[in-house]
Amino acid sequence: MDYSKWDAMAKEEEAEEKREKEQKINENREKYLTEQAEKRAKYQTEQAKKKEQDQSNCSDHDHSHDHDHSHGSNASHDQGHSHGHRCCGYMDPEQIERLRNQPPAPPTETLEEKNEKKLRAIEACREDGNKLFKEGKFDVAYQIYERGVLIATGLYGLPDSEMDRVTSTECVLEVNMAACKIKLQDYTGGIESCKRAIAIDPRSVKAYYRLGECYIGLGEFDDVLNHLNNALSNEPHNAQILAKIKETKDLKQKQTEN
Repeated sequence: MDYSKWDAMAKEEEAEEKREKEQKINENREKYLTEQAEKRAKYQTEQAKKKEQDQSNCSDHDHSHDHDHSHGSNASHDQGHSHGHRCCGYMDPEQIERLRNQPPAPPTETLEEKNEKKLRAIEACREDGNKLFKEGKFDVAYQIYERGVLIATGLYGLPDSEMDRVTSTECVLEVNMAACKIKLQDYTGGIESCKRAIAIDPRSVKAYYRLGECYIGLGEFDDVLNHLNNALSNEPHNAQILAKIKETKDLKQKQTEN
């Protein structure tokens, strides 16, 4: 099986996250530039009004009288009139325009398009994981199933009916991950996957069945029977569960005899 597509999928998601960040940066930059332009325009308007008011005040009295402007001091007549081009503390218009003309980040996909790709990826994880499991590649199958779960948990904005389907698939993937752990004799890891599956669907027969298998591996037969009975309560006539209960009771009897 070609595993390169999983690397490509991971790289594609990273690239999408990068595009979203760039878009957010551009949006914030545009907002900042707009605010700067508005503040500068407001400042210039206020300064123009102030200048007009100063000129109006000066015209109210004759400023050409003959008193000595030196006032007997070293103070220069430029004092108070040297404002010239006073800095307003805002960005220069040319700088604003230069930043505004920078090329924006490429447009990102719509949420619907992103979700559609993720839904296809989740189903691909389930199918490919099943193939790997049948081939006896339990460790790799686990990783593929886990990849599907991670994609599923990142979904949002779906209709309720579609989200229910995703949640159901997520539960199946967790149960399959438990099956991989059982094959690898990692019973503790299998228990963790089963408990996550049961948290998603408390009526999952397969999750309780796999949980029972995990406890068989640990030799804790009372826990096995407890979980198998939970499974049986949802499917009272399930032959596989009934057979596993009988097998567990026999194992428990042998454990007691020893």
